[in-house]
Amino acid sequence: MAAAAQRKDPLRNFKFKVEFEAARGAAKASFGFSKVSGLKESSEIIEYREGGQKEGTAMKMPGQTSYDNIVLERGKPANVSGDAYFRTWRNLIAKAGEAGVADPTQRRTMTIQLLDRNNTPIRTYKCVNCWPSEIEIADLEGDGNDVLIESVTICHEGFTEL
Repeated sequence: MAAAAQRKDPLRNFKFKVEFEAARGAAKASFGFSKVSGLKESSEIIEYREGGQKEGTAMKMPGQTSYDNIVLERGKPANVSGDAYFRTWRNLIAKAGEAGVADPTQRRTMTIQLLDRNNTPIRTYKCVNCWPSEIEIADLEGDGNDVLIESVTICHEGFTEL
């Protein structure tokens, strides 16, 4: 009798870790977020017809590939140290932008690890040349009691699945 095939369940999306490579003289930074969105790549579609072709379907070729910005969301940390990483990095980016200088030392590699129930990485996405383009704090409401959410938008120049 043939051995039974091992069941392969689909990946779960609820347990993940986000890490950034070390900035100059600093340790690697690892964060927990409640949501990561925008892990998307797409290619422009170029349609064309060969000379003399009047009928039929146009041919399609891949054009330039683009990557969406990644949005990281979490409850706003109450401690100053957990808050300083993105604020400090964003301030450096804003200062370089105002000076009209693209500072390559402020771009970092980000990895997003999808974890199983035992915290073992089962998928890793590596994003290159990342920098924070936006930090947003959720609306403040006098009659609300929700957790204050912080969103950090990360620009990057591509990702690979490891």
